[in-house]
Amino acid sequence: MLLGMAYAAAGAPVVGRLVSVARAAEEQGDSAICLSMIYANAPKATFDSRRYAEKHIPLLKATYGDSIERIELRTPRKMPGMGGSNSLSTAGKSHVPSTSKAPMGPPPPRVMAAISLWVRDVKAFGEKTIAAGTTIATDLAQVTEAQPIVQYDKVLVLLGDARAAILSDEQVYSTYFPAREGGNFDAKYYGEKVIPLMVSLYGSKAIHRIEFSVGSLAQGGGKPAVVASSHYYIRDRAAWDAAGMKAFPQLMAEAPKYTTLTPLVADMEVAATS
Repeated sequence: MLLGMAYAAAGAPVVGRLVSVARAAEEQGDSAICLSMIYANAPKATFDSRRYAEKHIPLLKATYGDSIERIELRTPRKMPGMGGSNSLSTAGKSHVPSTSKAPMGPPPPRVMAAISLWVRDVKAFGEKTIAAGTTIATDLAQVTEAQPIVQYDKVLVLLGDARAAILSDEQVYSTYFPAREGGNFDAKYYGEKVIPLMVSLYGSKAIHRIEFSVGSLAQGGGKPAVVASSHYYIRDRAAWDAAGMKAFPQLMAEAPKYTTLTPLVADMEVAATS
């Protein structure tokens, strides 16, 4: 997972005056550097979210100590009428069933797990990773055989309540913008135009918290696989869905103004935090 993670990402360039948002956040205790891991769904892929929450997160906390602010595990949203568990989950393991056995209904989620580690001290984090990397990787192998996208992100926009106010079972609507040759993403436009539009269309009744980040550095160095990502933590699902019906045309009209990338959308919930 974290082996070979470079720790020079803190100096990565960010967009214009939005830097002040991240700096202000850090002064208030919100880290502006995030290690992100995204596990895309695939046939036969599994992720034991229960073991990650009960065993792996405590290992990470013991390893990294004060060098990290928070760990957050997100998994696909539990759908109504499914007895409190996602249709693709058994004993805490999320997976994609084979095509021949797939149940009728919505398609499988495209992301089976996403993890955020907000880093307070990037240098200390890198040093602890080098020291404990083998132990972390060995334990993670008990959680999943899948290989995630791993990268450092720089948080550009934070709105709403504090990270600590986000609890388990809270829903979050995430949009990732995977990089591709010739593609573009205007982070300044998204931060200054799209996010305020989202706030005006959905309002505080629907939105609990917003985080918007850009990719800074891939695992081991190089360009990140995800150019940018936005996370809208949902306060009231009914209000979110109702607003979305009206907001959709306006948001679709905005998309060509800031990107030519095809977004990866993930309707998730917070499975565990620490």
